[in-house]
Amino acid sequence: MGCLCSSGPHISEYQELPLRPKIAYDELVISPGLYVQENLSKFSSVYSLGRMLGRGLYTGVYLCEHMRTCQQRAVKIIYKDQVDKDILASGLILREVEIHKTLDHPNIVRLLEFFEDKSHYYFVQEYCAAGELFDVVIAKKKLSEKEAARYMEQLASAVAYIHSRNIIHRDIKPENILLTEEGELKLIDFDTAILMDVDRQVTGSVGTAFYMAPEVLRKGHYNEKCDIWSMGVVMYILLSGQPPFGGYTGKDIIRNVTKGEYSLSGPTWDCISREAKDLIRKQLCHSPHKRISAQDVYLHPWVQNEATHMCDADRSLVFNNLRSFNSSTKLKEAVHTFICTHIIGSQELKRLSVMFKAYDHDGDGVLSPTDLMTQFETLLPPEEAVKEVERVMKHVDTDSNGFIDYTEFVKANLDRQLMLSKANLQLAFSSFDKYGTGFITVDELKEWLANGTLLEDDRWSALLDELGLHGQGLIDLKRFEKMLETKFPEEQDLFGGLNSSTTISN
Repeated sequence: MGCLCSSGPHISEYQELPLRPKIAYDELVISPGLYVQENLSKFSSVYSLGRMLGRGLYTGVYLCEHMRTCQQRAVKIIYKDQVDKDILASGLILREVEIHKTLDHPNIVRLLEFFEDKSHYYFVQEYCAAGELFDVVIAKKKLSEKEAARYMEQLASAVAYIHSRNIIHRDIKPENILLTEEGELKLIDFDTAILMDVDRQVTGSVGTAFYMAPEVLRKGHYNEKCDIWSMGVVMYILLSGQPPFGGYTGKDIIRNVTKGEYSLSGPTWDCISREAKDLIRKQLCHSPHKRISAQDVYLHPWVQNEATHMCDADRSLVFNNLRSFNSSTKLKEAVHTFICTHIIGSQELKRLSVMFKAYDHDGDGVLSPTDLMTQFETLLPPEEAVKEVERVMKHVDTDSNGFIDYTEFVKANLDRQLMLSKANLQLAFSSFDKYGTGFITVDELKEWLANGTLLEDDRWSALLDELGLHGQGLIDLKRFEKMLETKFPEEQDLFGGLNSSTTISN
């Protein structure tokens, strides 16, 4: 884990992300990134450190356990004394955090929180118990086309998603792909990731030589197509157990990659389908301008033929859940978002991940009105389908960005009894109660709700009054649970009081 860089990233490569201004309660946008926050406590007072999971040039990755909630997570520890002083002084290490805040995809690992002390950064993320895809390749030598296609489907989905957000990963390799116990793929290590500028061109020779595209090795300008090359190398290795460009030395590898010559013949490749070879060729195309896109990789017949598809019964369940989802207060939406991103495990989310991608017709990692129409028009008359899509978008798209993001989809489809179980509410409450006092203050609630950006205004004061929390009221677990049960005037049911009773039980 961690990057291996031919040369360090240049400070000029990085585009500045705007500072978030102070906002009013009604302007608050609830998104998973809002709850990727810095924890000001000492890391060792919150987590106990376990065994090492991996190592990078200036990082160590360890299993850790949250001491009060007993949740297992992974932490990437960055050793400041091993990082270039200019990069450290510039604050660019935290660029990885800012990028993660913008990401919400089932095949991208979640960053949960981060810490900093005099000598280290600590990036806490979800734990993927099955380890690296690299270990799977080592153990099996090579994978069947069916196995490889399913991994490539998930990888392509994740990469298409980040590319749609003008993000280039720049270090895609089997070591940076983790697996959950349920077999779900998670793309990790965004420490070399970069935001493309308006010309969609970047510079800087960053990555791992075996997987780097020729245009990156030439140290000229390049774009997101460098990630497609890396995906092609990964696919080649999955099917053959060998890299397409070998060599005894680093110079040999770089020379062979730059030439771009590889073989799809011989005993190993004789039993590989024409469709698989076609996809490899389109990814390992020497000209980035002619190279296939990540979205086209995802939609390639070889990938889609092996993708896990949703049955008609599940398709109808999602249809009914989306239609019957009710708008809620921002405070409740914030708690629901936190539970779905920080507490619900991969086992409960696996089925929803499949359903989400089945609805994602164009494979860009979000559900657009067009994606919904593709499904809704098979179950409703055209005019009614249009109205239902508009209504669903209004209520499910809680951040109003014009799309249903993955977590919004999960909130609309996850069994309410599961999401708001006493165990999950206890875990959420314990996470908000950072000092273990058994109470959350109004100030702590406000700080958590908007990560320090919320203004005091009449709407916020009115909400506190409705909750009986005027002034410096204390919230214990019982009051916290009641707060989530309270019906507020701003909440409206879609069907005149019909609650969502058709849910997916995981």
